[in-house]
Amino acid sequence: MEQQYFAEKTAYQRKDDFNAEEFYSRAGIWAEFGKIVCISVGYFSPQQDPRGFRLKTFKGEEPDLLKNLKH
Repeated sequence: MEQQYFAEKTAYQRKDDFNAEEFYSRAGIWAEFGKIVCISVGYFSPQQDPRGFRLKTFKGEEPDLLKNLKH
């Protein structure tokens, strides 16, 4: 099914003599075919003076990452 979506999305880039399989190696840069590998969250810490900026990065397998992030 994903290859069909990719073929439809890349149709404007391909000439008649190319097929979707030749473009599949570039699919990862398109949101529809990409994979979440990390999520970073930035926030200001009001406990610091002056107020500091904190950054937290979460990593892992995509399904676990998304499930655990909401908790």
